[in-house]
Amino acid sequence: MVNNGDDEYNVGSVTITAQHAGKVAQQNYSAGDQLPNTQLPPGDEVSYTMVFEISEEPGELKVSVQPNAFAAQTVYFTGRV
Repeated sequence: MVNNGDDEYNVGSVTITAQHAGKVAQQNYSAGDQLPNTQLPPGDEVSYTMVFEISEEPGELKVSVQPNAFAAQTVYFTGRV
């Protein structure tokens, strides 16, 4: 995550969800990193791992990222797995 804005950003306010082959993917909280609840100054970046469980069948994976609950836009990443 990179803060390209002019203000601090609380990383804990992001919402990330996933779908695979038309089904909601469940997040495996014990397999990934704990969500960092930290302030990210402008120009700084942080990375962490989130794990979602999906079926073995091939299908399209859709990941959505919403910066906070009041964000006007959500970013979507898609691809086949």
